[in-house]
Amino acid sequence: MPKSVHSTDIEGDDVSTTTANTRDEVEDNQDDTYDTYDEKQGGGNVVVDGEYVSIGPRIYKQDDVVNLFNALQKKEDFNEYKPEVPASSGADIINNFVNPIPLGLSSYSLSFFVLALVSANVRGVTNAKLFVPLYIFLGGVVEMLVGILCFIKGDTYGSVVFFTYGGFWLSWGCINVDQFHSISGYGEKTEMLDNAIGFFMIAWCVFTFFVTLWSLKSAWAVFFLFFFLFLTFLMLGIGAFTADNKVSMAGGYFGILSSCCGWYSLYCIVSNDSNTYIPLRLIMMPANDTTIYEKTGIPRDKYYIV
Repeated sequence: MPKSVHSTDIEGDDVSTTTANTRDEVEDNQDDTYDTYDEKQGGGNVVVDGEYVSIGPRIYKQDDVVNLFNALQKKEDFNEYKPEVPASSGADIINNFVNPIPLGLSSYSLSFFVLALVSANVRGVTNAKLFVPLYIFLGGVVEMLVGILCFIKGDTYGSVVFFTYGGFWLSWGCINVDQFHSISGYGEKTEMLDNAIGFFMIAWCVFTFFVTLWSLKSAWAVFFLFFFLFLTFLMLGIGAFTADNKVSMAGGYFGILSSCCGWYSLYCIVSNDSNTYIPLRLIMMPANDTTIYEKTGIPRDKYYIV
């Protein structure tokens, strides 16, 4: 501080306050300065001397004053700042969807189990008219819905599989509806009808063969589901070409095995500690780093060893 003397006259008394050479002396005399300072005599003066700042009767370190003004400026900027809240993106909404795969497995397993029982002539049942609504609505419409959900979630495998097999159930249901005249249109040409059904089954056999190859890095249950389904379509196609009911019945039994694999997969995916005392685990095929189930957000440690 400057070596000077500042005098102030208050009610006739002369009070002199000497500014010390060192900060310690200033602090010792600061209380006396406050008592004798008259705000009317330049209380708003600011004097800067080196590292100290004198504001009226008070003395501060220059760094403290600078930090104070910076803090006030930041507070003002903060009060004026209105952060933009991003709207929920489409990806966030899609990620909140439930896993559609169990619904597709449920639809497939139940529908195909009934179809396989009829194909195997279990308990002498060969007429499937009663099950046409099941084929169309549970097998067709539900699997189409699952395919749409898989498409939205970006699951190419699931969307292709469920969309396509949903088309199978819708077409097979329509074939068995008399109003479409799909069967009655052949009249007496039963051999041609058998060959046409054979073409239909073999076409699905080819597609199922591809799906079976696509499941080689999945769970064993999923692989055998499509493997037995491939054998089912193959046997049904051969049985239609040869008019051999025993071959078609063999296809029906393979279909029952395929449905059982689908139900097992469904149970493993849905079951956990929160809903059952008997949770099961999907056993993965060797050397598979990722599976379609892990892609849907289910970690491997959530599965249980059978």
